[in-house]
Amino acid sequence: MQHLKAVRKEYNINVYNGFLEQTTRLLFVPDANFWDREFEGQKVWIKTVKPNGVIEATKKLGAGDGIFTFVNSLNMQTGVETMENPYCFEREDGTKAVVQLWKKSVNQGLENHFDMRIVDESECADFRTVLVNLFGHATVQKGKLYYCKAKRQTANEDLAIQGKWRSIRTLLNASFLLGQMYFNTLLIEKDGMLGIRGYFGVCQGELDMFENGEEEVVLYIRHATKTHACIQPCEQFFADGRRPKLF
Repeated sequence: MQHLKAVRKEYNINVYNGFLEQTTRLLFVPDANFWDREFEGQKVWIKTVKPNGVIEATKKLGAGDGIFTFVNSLNMQTGVETMENPYCFEREDGTKAVVQLWKKSVNQGLENHFDMRIVDESECADFRTVLVNLFGHATVQKGKLYYCKAKRQTANEDLAIQGKWRSIRTLLNASFLLGQMYFNTLLIEKDGMLGIRGYFGVCQGELDMFENGEEEVVLYIRHATKTHACIQPCEQFFADGRRPKLF
């Protein structure tokens, strides 16, 4: 613990002894006749695009699936030139939006985990824009948009590090124990962007890349289908009601 306190001061970062979180999401559920009416005989795919422009996943939708996204609006990272339509677009104010989508089974398990309410269009403008561009206005109107909030808080007991990305990279480079043993990552640089390569079981994948290292981010261990390191901009990390515990 004393070592971690010293590290916090030396690298001007915060080191958290885990955190509590209460997930919130937006959810689109097509109406019951969506598949037969609109896409009979066709495959329906959606992409998960990160703020750095990287396509994280491409998934096929099927009957019983809905579409999840974050509640908070996200912007494309500075310096990203390629916009993956329709998931990325320029807003009226000139800012560049990116809406990360992923499929979610709409079943009793979902209802058991989340409190759900119909959401007003003003609360999901970016999400709705992407859905309309994907499926058309009429299809979105016939479906339902929900605000979902987890019924209970969950605890993540792993370390999390918050600070400027350049400082966190310097720490990971200096500490084999943290960088490669604990977070299971390797530092990479690509096209002038700074990032890390994470390990997902026996597979590898690039985590978010950042342009100048001055971005405020959080590095933590994500527990999902696979357990792996994850980097998020601070705004996105805290949007899920996360409450870190300082050493």
